Amino acid sequence: MYFWHNGFLTYDIDATITFLNAMSGSPVAVNAPKAANAPKAANAPKAANAPKAANAPKAANAPKATGSPVAANAPVAKWTIMDVEFPQKKMAVGNGGLLRAAFGRVGGIAIELLQPLDDLSYHANVLKSRGAGFHHNAYVCENDQDELVDRLISAGGKVIWEFLNDGEHAYYIESAGSGAVLELINLCPFIPD
Repeated sequence: MYFWHNGFLTYDIDATITFLNAMSGSPVAVNAPKAANAPKAANAPKAANAPKAANAPKAANAPKATGSPVAANAPVAKWTIMDVEFPQKKMAVGNGGLLRAAFGRVGGIAIELLQPLDDLSYHANVLKSRGAGFHHNAYVCENDQDELVDRLISAGGKVIWEFLNDGEHAYYIESAGSGAVLELINLCPFIPD
């Protein structure tokens, strides 16, 4: 098992990225690698002020990041943004749906931003009830996922969301009493730069 990312729910991914990058003085760069074993993207990734990179897809009508100018030598914060569909027929627990997801790093920490694009998904319901902010810590469990899930359930945890897709198996497990949520996934789609 190893740490993958901290997950946050947001009403607006672009505004959240601009806010997070302002903290470090970083301009925005978006890369869009094809993630192996990732859920099927509903739409092509979009880019915001992405520098040209080898083999990088071109984004049409990319939105421009706003904010104050940054120093020429400021580190570039790279974000991968994509629309991801979790079809209901592949859900074992909870509601699937359509999300805009962004992966990047802030201060060396891997961050996932999730913006629901529908009103019925698990993520949309949590955003309505709790508001934007921290949602989960995610861990990749390549060989011991079943054992870890069983241990967390034995400790009072509850599976609140479970997705199965062509070998990928992801869970959200909520702790009893505290409301803390862990994501356990057996395959790591990618780790942000």
